[in-house]
Amino acid sequence: MNITIYKNVSKERFKAYLLLVILLVSFSCAKKDTEDADQPCKAGGNGNVTIVATPTHHGAYVQALHGYIKFNAQDYPGNLAADYDLVVTGNVSDNKFYFNNFHCGNYYVYAEAIDTVTHDTLHGGMPIQPTLVSGEFDIILHVSE
Repeated sequence: MNITIYKNVSKERFKAYLLLVILLVSFSCAKKDTEDADQPCKAGGNGNVTIVATPTHHGAYVQALHGYIKFNAQDYPGNLAADYDLVVTGNVSDNKFYFNNFHCGNYYVYAEAIDTVTHDTLHGGMPIQPTLVSGEFDIILHVSE
């Protein structure tokens, strides 16, 4: 059987062109398995990073009350809970704040704590930029009166 697809194009050449088109389309539609290295991290939830903040005052550990985190921020957003994207309660057993299931990116972390000796309420915050894709990102968060 002799099939002529186009008058001046052979069957073999047509197959080669068709294969090339199929390959180009499949590569352009392929989903990336990894994040693009040129694209910056996007802060937010549903990730695999746990941010662990330990509040200290004059080098001593203090009782963690409330931890606040703001996504895509490097500047102090304020001291109201509404200024932040998430508020967590301090862990009583180890006096740390655990912000679970985050992505790498820019965050501002703020904390309220209690000095168990003077019973003063303490506050403090700092910008952070975890670059991990998964795991635990530990910070010491200095708080004061």
